Amino acid sequence: MQTTLRLRTLGFMAAFALFALAAYVLVVGFVPRPTVENTDVISGRVSRVKNGGVNDVVITLEGDNRIYYINRGLERGVDLNRFAQQLEGEQIELHVIQLMWSPLDPSRRVAPVGRVTLGQKVLFTDF
Repeated sequence: MQTTLRLRTLGFMAAFALFALAAYVLVVGFVPRPTVENTDVISGRVSRVKNGGVNDVVITLEGDNRIYYINRGLERGVDLNRFAQQLEGEQIELHVIQLMWSPLDPSRRVAPVGRVTLGQKVLFTDF
């Protein structure tokens, strides 16, 4: 009887550990380092630049409902006020990292940015 109870307890612990691991992978996800091969170039006119998340820089394009963000951009040297003054109202190119499908973002509305260019000038890069 005691052996059965121990096996049942171990089974519950293993199931809980697998559930916790799966939840972690779904919530945290994995954003690969940007390269030329795993990014798409999106062009558009910037309507707004703001702070979002944990020191993220969020860029909104006119007529586009996606959320583009520079992960931990404020920690990586992006001056939010200067960036907003440079970009708002300007036509830019964003190199957006291609992500795998996730049940937390099935429409892929949230997109991490690997590079921001204004004309020929690179304003931010993670390449």
